[in-house]
Amino acid sequence: MSATDYIRQKSEANLHSNWTTTPVAFDGIEFDSTAQDRWIRHTLLTGDSFQNALPSCVRHTGIVSIEVFTEQNAGTKPAYDLADAANALYQLKNIGGIHFRQGSVNRVGHVDDYYKLTVFIPYQYDEVIT
Repeated sequence: MSATDYIRQKSEANLHSNWTTTPVAFDGIEFDSTAQDRWIRHTLLTGDSFQNALPSCVRHTGIVSIEVFTEQNAGTKPAYDLADAANALYQLKNIGGIHFRQGSVNRVGHVDDYYKLTVFIPYQYDEVIT
């Protein structure tokens, strides 16, 4: 299994096992957002990979992106509450050897029929090549 697939599986499993607040859209799986008032989307954004130690350690970096969608005209609190809850599932945790850092919440604003925030949670994973 590739390191990217391992990281994706661990990140998605963490969200799947611990998130019961709203429906979750995962990459590559059909999801009808029009049937939801509030929902989130998980996306793995891979970054740089580089040799970290001799002779055989590769550090993989990237970001877990959690997009938060809430209904318009409900104010910003519901979206920020969901963003904070999603961030708390990852922040400063080591999940299967993947080190997640403190995430940041970014305001996107109104998109289609939703108010949107995006949580960016950086990670690093050291893969030992044998």
